[in-house]
Amino acid sequence: MKKMAENNWIETDIGCLPQEWNIVHLGDIFKLQQGKALSQKNQTGLSPSSFLRTMNVLWGRLDLSTIDNMDFTEEEIEKLSLKCCVTAKTSPRCNS
Repeated sequence: MKKMAENNWIETDIGCLPQEWNIVHLGDIFKLQQGKALSQKNQTGLSPSSFLRTMNVLWGRLDLSTIDNMDFTEEEIEKLSLKCCVTAKTSPRCNS
């Protein structure tokens, strides 16, 4: 890893990250499971919620440009909700 002079950023195999961040495999810190299939019936309901689809989860990043909504039961919300939040800082351009 190469230390970036500006704001304690470091160059890593996956890009420029804050020095205090650790790189880990998501499966090591999250339980990954199959969710609920999107259907016309489930797109409407009493309280549709936003959710991630397979197309949103890519190697090394999340694509949040298109987020769908679907109705979930209370049991499905408990089972399928993310249990942790991840926040990100804006990265400066990394120079080679």
